[in-house]
Amino acid sequence: SFTITKKTFALKLHNDVIFHDVNPEEAKEMLIVVEPDSSPKHGDLVIASIGNGEEIVVRQFMMENNKAVLKPIKAGHTHLELNDKNKVIGRVR
Repeated sequence: SFTITKKTFALKLHNDVIFHDVNPEEAKEMLIVVEPDSSPKHGDLVIASIGNGEEIVVRQFMMENNKAVLKPIKAGHTHLELNDKNKVIGRVR
């Protein structure tokens, strides 16, 4: 259970399985709830804006060597450091 604020929103994912335990057939259209007012903690899934808003991604928020990074969920993507170009939009609930 979690609190929903006026800024909470749902995001529909299409044809992209980002969660390992989800059947691909069930994930063709998946809704996730995003809480923008919630500060992410180590290990949380987040929605992030990368490259000055050029792309919106789902990543895992991690603290590594005292730096906040966005770890990819899928293999083949790179870790991104949080900075002026890469920002967390909200935490996936």
